[in-house]
Amino acid sequence: MSFVRNEDVWYCRFHHDNLAKTPITKKFVFSSAEKIHEAARRGNGLIDMESRDALDEAVTIGKGGVWLHLTEDQYSALVLPKP
Repeated sequence: MSFVRNEDVWYCRFHHDNLAKTPITKKFVFSSAEKIHEAARRGNGLIDMESRDALDEAVTIGKGGVWLHLTEDQYSALVLPKP
C-alpha cells in the first residue's frame, strides 16, 4: 500500500506484489493519518517494531508505503468489483 499526503487528505493505493507498484485499486482518500495506521494494522503490515517505526516515519514525511499481508478475502475485496 502506498500513500501520500496532499494538504489535509491522504491518497492511498493498493498494489500488486511487485516492484513496479502496479495498482490494483482506484485511489482511496483518507481524512487522517490514523486511517493509514488502521489499514496497515488490518492488513497485517505492522509485524514488528521496525515496520511500525518505518510507517511512523513515512507518515511524518507525508509519503511512503507499507507491505501488507492480506488474507485471500481481503485481497478479493480490493480487486473484485462490488455488485
